[in-house]
Amino acid sequence: MFLSDESDVLVDSVEVDENTFDNIASSLSREDRRTYSLMSQSIEFVDGHYQLSLPWRHDFQVLPNNLKTVEKRLMGLRCRLLKDPEIREKYVEQMRIMIEKGYAEKVPEGEIQTRRRTWYIPHHGVVNDKKPGKLRVIFDYAAVHQGVSLNQVLMQGPDLNNRLDGVLLRFRKESIALVADVEAMFYQI
Repeated sequence: MFLSDESDVLVDSVEVDENTFDNIASSLSREDRRTYSLMSQSIEFVDGHYQLSLPWRHDFQVLPNNLKTVEKRLMGLRCRLLKDPEIREKYVEQMRIMIEKGYAEKVPEGEIQTRRRTWYIPHHGVVNDKKPGKLRVIFDYAAVHQGVSLNQVLMQGPDLNNRLDGVLLRFRKESIALVADVEAMFYQI
């Protein structure tokens, strides 16, 4: 996976009205308010999804070239996949699905070399013992190269999850409750 500042886009398909950020921002930390400000200034609705610029901690953050580190990890992944044809088949299928659904795309070589900020994101497969036969491709945003990781240079933003006690109380409020699970959410961000 490849990330560059001209394609710094987070995608979400949640409805947001123009007052949402202002109503929540009053109780946030300084960094969370800055993140919200960046979000509210950059939000766009494109092809059925909301897009937001990545919340860089520093506007002109310089990232070291981590290509060699990621290539080394990719070679380790390649060896693992060559040793286990079943895992390799599942991994290739997951990558095919990501490309088919538009969660990932091949970046032309010329675009990679012309970007100001470039960071390569290593990935690997994880098999959960509780879900036999299923493999998830995990992207390692915490991978460190020369003391820098993508998680360190991006602001996290506020925790907007509902508190569990509030969720449980709202379940008691009405006679019918709905629960949903967003499939492949992290691939769409």
